[in-house]
Amino acid sequence: MGWDQQDPAAGAGGGLRGEPTGADALRDGPAAEGARPGAPEGQRPARGGRRRLVGILGAVVLVLALVLVVPRVLTTEDGPDTAARAFLDALVAGDAAVLRQHLERPGDATDLALRDEILQAAENRVTSYAIEDVERDGEGARVTALLDDGHEQRPLTLTLHAVAGSSFAPVSWQLDRIAVPEMEVSLPFGTEQIIINGVLVTLEEEDVAKVTFHLPTVALQLLPGTYEITLPGAGPLLEAISSEITVPLYLGHSRSTATPVHYELSETGRAVAAGQLEDLLADCARATTARPEDCPFAAPSADDSWPRQPVRGTWALTAMPEVTTSAWQFGLWSVSGSGGAAEFTPAGSESESEQVPFAVEAFTQVLPDNTLRTDLVDPPGSFTVVVCSTPMDVGGTPQYVAVDPDSQLDCEDGR
Repeated sequence: MGWDQQDPAAGAGGGLRGEPTGADALRDGPAAEGARPGAPEGQRPARGGRRRLVGILGAVVLVLALVLVVPRVLTTEDGPDTAARAFLDALVAGDAAVLRQHLERPGDATDLALRDEILQAAENRVTSYAIEDVERDGEGARVTALLDDGHEQRPLTLTLHAVAGSSFAPVSWQLDRIAVPEMEVSLPFGTEQIIINGVLVTLEEEDVAKVTFHLPTVALQLLPGTYEITLPGAGPLLEAISSEITVPLYLGHSRSTATPVHYELSETGRAVAAGQLEDLLADCARATTARPEDCPFAAPSADDSWPRQPVRGTWALTAMPEVTTSAWQFGLWSVSGSGGAAEFTPAGSESESEQVPFAVEAFTQVLPDNTLRTDLVDPPGSFTVVVCSTPMDVGGTPQYVAVDPDSQLDCEDGR
């Protein structure tokens, strides 16, 4: 039979042998579903290709999901309380290296007191803690702990955020930066070192936060506890006066008012200052006029004298004033006394002696060669302070002052 002979079984509507009829073509052909009968062959959509594309994309999505999600699901994740415990353990141990990683960076405050030996020597510091609650909220978390210093307990809330390292690593929790109290300490001019809980600490110029009451002030970041702050020894004339600072059981933003740390005159220093004051009064007693210049006493007859014709005579100290000393500003110590008495005898055999009670006021300071210099204030209660060096000097040139406005002050040696 030839290839163009019709199949009797095909009937009138039959086609070529082996070719599907029109109805079969619509049912079983490549574009059977949705094909438009009679449409040109090139315009029929290739639905089989679309199905294959969708299948490929689905497989890719599945593979990506397996790669990205499964490793995190299968890997054990540490909860936010783990990171909180690491910080709290360091707080109890006084581990400054770990604590610094989580504390806020100081602005004008200094973290020079955050050292293991200083933190561990603090009294009333945190000795234990207990985790009270852990709350998660999406990528954030809050951990509430109860701090204990052996005397009281106070709650502390730490906030954390989730950090994803990579698709093959679990989500980790990181503490938000933690603020700590800042305690201000005012220091003498020229201070280069301080002692905190027995540890010698060197100051730098940038450690100075401001000047309070004419004195440089540092703001120390400190953790809960009690700290003793003092100054190094400064020779036999001075003794350091320490201050105790107690930071409450609290972590957060706060700043105290300035606590002074300074030197007082030692017993030897007070004796030297009193001796210099006696020498100054003895110089006044050697004057030959009723109103000695720059001295704390003057005879009543001096009021009747003409400036060009002062009343002449002699002086004698009949009672020395009782002297007390106390720290003042600008690195000065006030030396004052009352109950002094002097006698003035005018020149001439007919003149009677005059009894003159007096009080005395003076200031003393330590010079760069570690000697004292005492200056009288005349009249008492009225004086001018002359400042030599800049008020921000810390670790540099000490502060030199004079109470005599006519003094020529040399900043090189303080004289």
